[in-house]
Amino acid sequence: MATDKQERLVLEKMGVRWAVLTAWVLDLGTRGAKAPTGIQQRLDQTYAKLSSGCFSSCEIGCTLNEVEATLTSMDASRGDSRVDYWTDLLGKAMGEGTPPKEVLNIPAVQVYYSDCHMGGCNCRN
Repeated sequence: MATDKQERLVLEKMGVRWAVLTAWVLDLGTRGAKAPTGIQQRLDQTYAKLSSGCFSSCEIGCTLNEVEATLTSMDASRGDSRVDYWTDLLGKAMGEGTPPKEVLNIPAVQVYYSDCHMGGCNCRN
């Protein structure tokens, strides 16, 4: 089981990951690809969860995994694909000791950790 400190660190990385995925959606839009409606809704929900402090990194990670998979598939099918660029940034977002500002010039979600013990994690597949 993760300690409170470990969980907070992972949640902070999830905040940076959220910022990268949000920027990826915006980038796709500037290249003429509209992300499915559900993607923006999932990102908005994830923002609220990270900000609330009552959701585990596992639950947040499940949602972000779905978003990442959709964006990867969507971008890879394009002639102007930038999947490598975005997956590199996602790797940096989750890397050890990488400050958020070095990953992307977009603010990460301000994470709160309340240790609400909201139950287990059930990823949908």
